[in-house]
Amino acid sequence: DSRDIAVFAIKEMISDLPGGASLTLEDYGKLVLETNGLDTTLSKEGLLTYFVFEKDIDGAKYSYFSSVYKGSDAFWLFQFACKSSSFDGLKDDIISYASSVEV
Repeated sequence: DSRDIAVFAIKEMISDLPGGASLTLEDYGKLVLETNGLDTTLSKEGLLTYFVFEKDIDGAKYSYFSSVYKGSDAFWLFQFACKSSSFDGLKDDIISYASSVEV
């Protein structure tokens, strides 16, 4: 967490998910979108698989850059959140942070 960007991480055990070990990273990303009712597109940039969405919280609009990862026993979802008005200026930094995640 910083003054400009908050980071949230969720770990989901592969064995707890339907289809488990046969799920690809793209399958998991689509499952996250479907489960959360998000109307956005899963994208790839280099080795990064991610989606972006906006949410209003207490009258303020926030942007979430959500990247997915697959480890040996779990999938991970990292969300980098900031005020939507700052997102374009922070996007390159967020991509750099998301690209540095190792699971």
